[in-house]
Amino acid sequence: MNKLTEYLYTAARSVHLGVARNTIRKWAALGAIPMHRNPANG
Repeated sequence: MNKLTEYLYTAARSVHLGVARNTIRKWAALGAIPMHRNPANG
């Protein structure tokens, strides 16, 4: 993905998958799902 508009924020992804936001963060930290941070704001 190259465009910021193609990304989903943690909150949107959690609703999409039906899990808690912390679950998304945990999966990303474990490498189970891809995660990319915006270099402008982290």
